[in-house]
Amino acid sequence: MYYCYDDSLTHILLAEEEEAAFNAVQCLDTIDAILEAVGEREDVVLSLEPLLVPLFLRVLNSEGDCFEYIDTVVNMISGFTYYGTEISQATWSVCGPLMNALNEWAIDYVSEMMVPVLNYMTKVCIIM
Repeated sequence: MYYCYDDSLTHILLAEEEEAAFNAVQCLDTIDAILEAVGEREDVVLSLEPLLVPLFLRVLNSEGDCFEYIDTVVNMISGFTYYGTEISQATWSVCGPLMNALNEWAIDYVSEMMVPVLNYMTKVCIIM
């Protein structure tokens, strides 16, 4: 663990962390835009799934440590649950952590999270 007693160095380290978080959000927004652009192509969406589902799980299981990414991640989950005729097993694995996050730390994002929740419910009703 690194302890810093110099306030100016602490300020610099915090600024670098904020810049890194901002850049990460920008990257996620770009990925989200790509996902929206290719959403109708189920084969492309499914090819992105192995890359993105671990990210979704990391953000949702973070107990709020990654809250700055939740908007974009939930929007991407909405795309994965909306496009295609059925939801893959990997995308289903996100449903439980999504609900846990909503119950435990992400209640402020209830309106955003309702979109993928309703998509999950709709796909189940169509299958049945």
